[in-house]
This record gives sequence, structure tokens and C-alpha cells, in this order.
Amino acid sequence: MRLFFATFAYLAFPFFCLYALAKKKLRTSFSKRLGLGEWNDLLRNISTQNDNFIWFHGASNGEINALTSIFKKFDLEYPDYKRIITTTSLTGYDLVKNRKFAFFNSLLPLDVPIIVQRIVNKIKPKLFICTETEIWPNLFFALKAKNIPIILINVRISDYSFPHYFAFRKFLTPVLDCVDLALTQSELNSERLVALGMDAAKIKVAGSTKYDVSPVQEVNGYRNSLGLNNFENIFVAGSVWPDEDQIVIDAYKKVLEQLEETQEVKNKLQLVIVPRHLENVPAVSEKLRNAGLEFVLWSERLTSKKDVLLVDTMGELARLYSVARIVFVGGSIVKNVGGHNPLEPAMCKLPVIMGENTNNFREVIQDLKSVGGLFEVENSADLSDAILKLLSNSQLYSSSAGSAFSVWQKYQGATEEIMNEVKKFL
Repeated sequence: MRLFFATFAYLAFPFFCLYALAKKKLRTSFSKRLGLGEWNDLLRNISTQNDNFIWFHGASNGEINALTSIFKKFDLEYPDYKRIITTTSLTGYDLVKNRKFAFFNSLLPLDVPIIVQRIVNKIKPKLFICTETEIWPNLFFALKAKNIPIILINVRISDYSFPHYFAFRKFLTPVLDCVDLALTQSELNSERLVALGMDAAKIKVAGSTKYDVSPVQEVNGYRNSLGLNNFENIFVAGSVWPDEDQIVIDAYKKVLEQLEETQEVKNKLQLVIVPRHLENVPAVSEKLRNAGLEFVLWSERLTSKKDVLLVDTMGELARLYSVARIVFVGGSIVKNVGGHNPLEPAMCKLPVIMGENTNNFREVIQDLKSVGGLFEVENSADLSDAILKLLSNSQLYSSSAGSAFSVWQKYQGATEEIMNEVKKFL
């Protein structure tokens, strides 16, 4: 099977090169993906005694942010180990670089044997830790050949992905055999790994470090620094996908009309839209203009005051949730996304509003439903109704917010569980 993946990689490599050269975003990062550029600088400067490297990999921002608590533990308990962090996306790369998470960071090299073997053989990490289901066959084979332990953490296989993986399980099983330990988010994910051919003895449920992120502190100072202090009620629509943005805009207009008619809420409601992907900002801008709503881009917010803020930078969502009164979590009305993390607003003691397509967080959603911490919506009418109920009924708001917070508390502790297992390999 190694020969199959190697042959496939070498055959696909020329086509990827041509594709990358035609795309500016890929072209500018191509040397990193070839294991050159800054990779060469690292490989040249590695000491002959071999530095104590631990290699972490996460796809993008969400996966890297989920590793923050693990990084802190390593800093405290294993300060002599140097972190190498790779990401698949450029946004993840920028996040690691800007927050100085790593001794060295770059994009994950292409999964071509000659590229990954060169890097693995030179840096010889003590451990390779990979998040969720980032499975790279030739890299895993190269690590296994050097007896370097591979640990998967926060493992989650979505309803959408599982049938595709299962169809190719005969190819995946030899790759999963390289993994020394898989720490999953739930029993369901463990069962799916076993169905894909992984040895059950190597699998353990540990939860997800995504839920171990701490609430933002100094909320009032943050609110004032953003010029938000004039708005008691802030509606944050987070990680919104195309089509959902229009639903949010329509619902917001309905809420404003209702508030003006009834005057039930004295203070204005400010809308902050956070698109899931920055390339969607122009499309959302156009929809706001068509709706007759004046807005200002997040990057220009200090120069102009409007009732609508459109976020055009990365990394603000967690802090925005901390100053919100109302939150809608995106990726949950559109299909084939599965929803984004509902516990991010829950940890800020906020009621959670989401669509019904939330299979990425099935267990969490069930818990939120059972205690009344979740409001499910299908369209703009549902969303506006939920917002108005929460704004006009303080008892309902407090009860729902407290219930959501209690669910967040329940899911704490994955970091300790994962670190206890990781320590066995150091």
C-alpha cells in the first residue's frame, strides 16, 4: 500500500505544480509546500545532537486555537522541547506566526515521499501530534519508518466525511496502522475509527481541547476600545456562510422594525457579522447595501460609527462573543457544513442560537437542548423571533444563558486527559 500512495503522489505532483503556478495564493507559498525556503533554513541549523522537537499539525485557525491549552501545558511541563507547527492553510500559518506559538512554523509540505522523508529524517521529532482527521499517508509512513510516535487528538469524523472514508477503508487501514494513539471527541468517533480498520486498543475517548478555551477577560475594556460602549445590545453572527448572511441581514431588519414599533428595548441593537471566510466579505457588503443598511468594515471601525460592523480580519470572534448580548453560530443553516462550535458563546454565558444542521457537535447540541440553552432556527423569521424573545424576556434570557454555561463546564478537562496520554510517549 505504501507503493500505491507513493506512486499516486508522484503522478499527481506535476499536475499540482502546474495548478499552483496558475494560482497566485498557491504560487506565493509554493516553496513552503515543497519543503524549501524556510524549511531549508531550519534543516541547515539543526544541531548534530538533534534538538528536542515535537511536531504539531492542524489544518487551520480553528484547529490551532484548539491546541492553545496544550501549548501552555508543554511550556510549563516540558520547556526544553521545541515546537514545530505546520498548518494546511495560509490563515493558520499566519496565526501561528503572529501569536508566536512555535520555535518554527510553516505550511505542511506536500505529501510526496521524497519531500516528507527529507524533512522527517533531518528533524527527527520526538513526537508527531495531529489534530482531528488530518491523515497524510506518505508523511505517516515516513514517521513510522523512523519509529516516531504519531498521536491524533480531538479526532472527529463528520457524518459527511465518514461514508467517503469508509468507501476507501482498505486504503486507509494501513495508514491508520501507523498511528500509535487516537484520542477522540466521543464514542461515536471511536466507533467510526474502528469501522475504518483501526485497532480499538489504540483508541480512547478524551474529549476536545476546543472546549478548554477560557472566557475572554476584561470585557469592558475590550468593549470600550472598540467603540461599542454606546450599544448595550450587540448581535454577533459568527462564522456565517453564504446564504446565511442574507438570513441574518433579513432577521436583523425585522428585529429593528419590531423594536421601533414596540419600544420594548430602549437601546439600539448593533449587528456584527463575521463571515466564515474573508473572501466572502465583498459579497456580504453588497447584500448589506441592497438591504439599505449602513455599515463599516471592522478594519475601519475607529474612523466611522455605524449600526452594522462587517468583520474583515481574522481572530476576533472569541472576543466579540464576550461582548455580545445575542449570538447566532453559523454553518448551521446551510447544508454539508455541520455547524461551528456552540460552546464558544456558551462559555460567555450566552444563549445559543443555531440552525438545525449541527452534526459536527451532535452530543453538545443534545445537551444544550436538554437544558434549554439552545434556540434552533431555520430561516430569518425564526431567527428574528428568537432574538426578540431573548431581548424582551429577561427571565428566559438568564435561564437559557445559565444553562448554556453549565453545558460548557461539563465539557472541560480534555487538555488534562490528553496530556496524561501524551506524557507516556515522552
